Amino acid sequence: MNPDDELLRKLAALTETLGVRGLASADFLDDADRLWLLEINPRPGATLDLFDDDADPLLKRHIDAVVGLPAHSPKRRAPGAMEIVYLDEPCAAPRGEWPDWAADRPAEGTSIAAGAPVCTVSARAETVAKAKAHAHERVRRIRAWLQEGGR
Repeated sequence: MNPDDELLRKLAALTETLGVRGLASADFLDDADRLWLLEINPRPGATLDLFDDDADPLLKRHIDAVVGLPAHSPKRRAPGAMEIVYLDEPCAAPRGEWPDWAADRPAEGTSIAAGAPVCTVSARAETVAKAKAHAHERVRRIRAWLQEGGR
């Protein structure tokens, strides 16, 4: 049996035994010899936005499952990628319009230290590789935009 399949089988059995319903996330520690399960969070994880789709909201699916409504077959979702934007030099968050694909944006005028996270960018494409490349290009665009003061 594929090790990933075995892990998923064990997690499914554990969440069923614990009565976890809806979307959940599991955190592991990988010591290069084995995976250690740290916790199962009975809520969607931080990557929910990466997999979400306005036409089939995952949070609605989660809530429906928690209250016991029947599940529906999921819709196919385009591959997505997210990347956190960090800056090499400090700046202040600009007044300009942020693109829709930039989330976790700081309030106007917020001081951003060098090396601190600025925002999260996301992208979708027909393949994972293209989505990653698109997200990376968006990081470059945000950095350039911030260097220009949001103009």
